[in-house]
Amino acid sequence: MTVFDEMEKDAEATGFWKPVIGMMNKIRIITDPVKGQTAFKTGEQRDQYQFLVATAENPKQPVLWGVMAKGALQQIVAIVKANKLPSLIGATLQVMVTGEGMNRKSVILPVELPTPQSQAQIALEFPLAMLQKEFPKLYGAGTIPAA
Repeated sequence: MTVFDEMEKDAEATGFWKPVIGMMNKIRIITDPVKGQTAFKTGEQRDQYQFLVATAENPKQPVLWGVMAKGALQQIVAIVKANKLPSLIGATLQVMVTGEGMNRKSVILPVELPTPQSQAQIALEFPLAMLQKEFPKLYGAGTIPAA
């Protein structure tokens, strides 16, 4: 198997989600984040936190959401701390992004905090075995891909 065969397989099995600039993007959190590294064209390596999420546009298809912007990370941590949450699984967040490049700003607001019911619903809709099969790199079978 060539690297391009592997790339094609990964492209079919995994999807990346990026918020649409200027739109109120609504997502449901399927997994808590996994910390990885992403490589830039300059060769710089930066930490990235990857969540599996479901979007309002495609609620049954899990996709990876990579977060590395300091402001976005701070907002996610603030939501967790302010609400004393042990996990974000089952939460619904609204993600609004404005600007381009270095001027990009994010606003992340909780629409619905996780409850035992919402977490149970996530477990039913997105069984761990299915997620491990679709996203093996997220579950330790390789390196986390850059989003």
